[in-house]
Amino acid sequence: MIRHTLFTLMTFALLAVTAAAQAPRITLSVSQNPFPVGQPVTLQISMENVQVAQIPPIQLPPGITQAGEISRENQFSITNGQQSLRTELFVPITAAQAGEFTVQSQTFDINGQQVVMPELKLQAVDPGNMPAETQDQNALLLQLHLAKTEIYVGEVIPIRATVYVPGRAQLQRIGLIEVEKSSLAIQRFPQGGEQSSEIVGGIRYNTITFRSSLSALKPGQLNVGPAKVELIYLVPLGGSRRSAAGFGFFNNQAEQKQTTVHSPAVAINILPLPTEGKPAQFSGAVGSFSISASASAADVTVGDPVPVDLRITGEGNFDLLQSPHLTAPKGWKSFPAKKYTVDTGNTDPNTSDLMNRQIGFSMVLVPETVSTEVPSFEFSFFDPNKKQYQTLRTSPIPIAIKPGAGVPAPVAAATVGESSAGAPAIKPPAPTAIIGDIVTVLPATPRWAMLQSPLMRDPRFLTVNGILASGFVFLLLWSARQKLRDQSFSAAEAEWRQALAQANASGLGRAEFYRRAARLLQLSDSGSAEQAVQKIIERYESLNFAGPTSADETLPPQERQEVLGLLKKLTRRVLLFAFLCLMPAAAMAQAELSPDERYSSAVEALEKKNFAGARQAAEALAKDQHISAEVFQLAGNAAYREGNPGLAAVWYQRAMLFPTPSVELRQNLRHIHEKTDLLLPPRNETLSAFALTFSRTHWGMITSIGGWLAVFSIAFMIIGARGYLTVASILTLILGVTALTAGILGMNGRPTYPQVKDLVFVIANNARVHTSASVTSRDVINAPTGSVLRRVLDRGTWTYVEVDAEEEEEKLRGWIPSDQLAPFWPYDPKTLP
Repeated sequence: MIRHTLFTLMTFALLAVTAAAQAPRITLSVSQNPFPVGQPVTLQISMENVQVAQIPPIQLPPGITQAGEISRENQFSITNGQQSLRTELFVPITAAQAGEFTVQSQTFDINGQQVVMPELKLQAVDPGNMPAETQDQNALLLQLHLAKTEIYVGEVIPIRATVYVPGRAQLQRIGLIEVEKSSLAIQRFPQGGEQSSEIVGGIRYNTITFRSSLSALKPGQLNVGPAKVELIYLVPLGGSRRSAAGFGFFNNQAEQKQTTVHSPAVAINILPLPTEGKPAQFSGAVGSFSISASASAADVTVGDPVPVDLRITGEGNFDLLQSPHLTAPKGWKSFPAKKYTVDTGNTDPNTSDLMNRQIGFSMVLVPETVSTEVPSFEFSFFDPNKKQYQTLRTSPIPIAIKPGAGVPAPVAAATVGESSAGAPAIKPPAPTAIIGDIVTVLPATPRWAMLQSPLMRDPRFLTVNGILASGFVFLLLWSARQKLRDQSFSAAEAEWRQALAQANASGLGRAEFYRRAARLLQLSDSGSAEQAVQKIIERYESLNFAGPTSADETLPPQERQEVLGLLKKLTRRVLLFAFLCLMPAAAMAQAELSPDERYSSAVEALEKKNFAGARQAAEALAKDQHISAEVFQLAGNAAYREGNPGLAAVWYQRAMLFPTPSVELRQNLRHIHEKTDLLLPPRNETLSAFALTFSRTHWGMITSIGGWLAVFSIAFMIIGARGYLTVASILTLILGVTALTAGILGMNGRPTYPQVKDLVFVIANNARVHTSASVTSRDVINAPTGSVLRRVLDRGTWTYVEVDAEEEEEKLRGWIPSDQLAPFWPYDPKTLP
């Protein structure tokens, strides 16, 4: 072993010395020429007598593209005593169209040596025109096969991906087949495939075929692919051209290779669904289907449930199938159907039929009248083979429905509880709540939510525990100050109005009139800048200080009118000043309504049957962080009246987080739950009802107060309280422990933001949780609008969710489109009650 290693090292050293003395040379060849369009072949560049430290850039002609990474091999050989060093580069290439191409001559600067690469002629031809003698004996191929290349939107067709492996290669591992797609839904190819053999161009290939399905999301000219797959395979060394000149002990051994094989794209034409003849009940199903119906009960009474099972079989897009509807619903009360997949017993995705499936719908009907049959069901779909819409109808199901046991009519002479014969009357059945609609009674004013801070930093909590006394004293002082100021202002205003009335009194003497006018000017603080005001002041002084004769002069009517006019002018000036002071506030009030006014407008819109406007107004209030249970309930009422009970359930459940939910809110949510069968997380109803009595902050205050009461009681008993203090301490301790326990239970019963931040609502109709992030994948469970799920992983357009519902025995997980979800609490976390 040591001798063999030394011999190899000496050979490499000798090769490096002799290679420098020989002239470098480059040759160019292709593994297959001509080669098929869209299939990769290998461009081989052999560099002799030169050491390549870095792969030089290869310039390819227009129309020829590189189909993968460049690989490199270093070889040395001894021929007739001459050593040679060879570096080979393998460049996978492909052609997009048929034609002749030329790889131009290039000069490489390799380690200071100028090496010229000769040109090479290439020819690409259509795969069907390939001569057998030009097939690449070592080429691995990948092809996509579609059942047809012209389909309708929503139509599902089979798609196959086939890997071709030449007979002399041994495949070791196949990676995941990836297909480039735009506006197409392709179910993921399985890991295993069907193995067979096929002769292509005179060469036998071992083939592995993978099956899947494809559907289009929008019309137009689209491309399926190109596809690619990573392969690891073994090829024998003994038969290869490159190893023929090598050492003999390398013969009959295999070489492991890794490559990425590409397939050409397949053009496909997507046709839109026609609008002519489209049934009103069409839900988007495309394919060819058949329907059957059966009932598991044959003899029932009015009011008894009748289980009905509907089966739809055929070929098409089963994901868009909705429950068939009754053709004559009068006299029957129906409940939402549950969709399920009929198990065929074959779980192998390669051998199971992906196109022909069977879907079931189980539902319950309750007869309200006597009848002899269950009415027929029907559903509509588009048949791409017939290129027209189809409507299928089941046959009526025979059934005997007898009248229910009625209450005998009361006899006039009989008393309550007795029949006419004196025997006890038949007791009527206890009334059962049958909630058939929501109630829309709303309070006039909402209770707006306040921003909730963390408990240890909540101002209210700190006030209760720290500065309650200081706040109370401050409140008293502020209240006293406000009262004194109001009294002073009111007294001054009353005095001014009294002086104005006195000046307007009739029968006044000249001196008295001017005295009252001067008093009014003093109270109005008009100043003495105006000449007329100064004139009144002068007359007042001369008349009141000139002696009794002048003071008793009679006031002329003209002079009286002149002074009164000036006083009225001053009065208008004061009123104008007050108006100017109040005008900005009034303008602001007109420019932006208060939250209460906006809420009242939304309630008025709901009463006027403007349901969309009412819902939008409520949503705008919530978006502006004006949050309350009444606003959420208003939005839910409007959404329900718009015909969207699931969206109404979203708003109702948010409203249920607020303290003391109203009876109307609980009743409406119960009605929707019974109608739509929502998926809701399990919860302790008793604890939840207790926790909803107060908000989380209030429960925190109760907990704090209870704790302090308990601490003080224990401290008094330790100090040695006697007599009535001992009894009071014990009662206070019991009260404190009770408040502490209630506060802890209330806080734990209320959800925190970290607990609800990953919860999401389903807001789309006919939403389903899928097994993979594809609309063509199988279903995990139906998710009615308004259901609550938990977000596990967000992948942009798809979200991985967890279903933890009361109806399910265990948790389920799957994928759902992200645009079908809405956050449970999209508002400021501090507003969570």
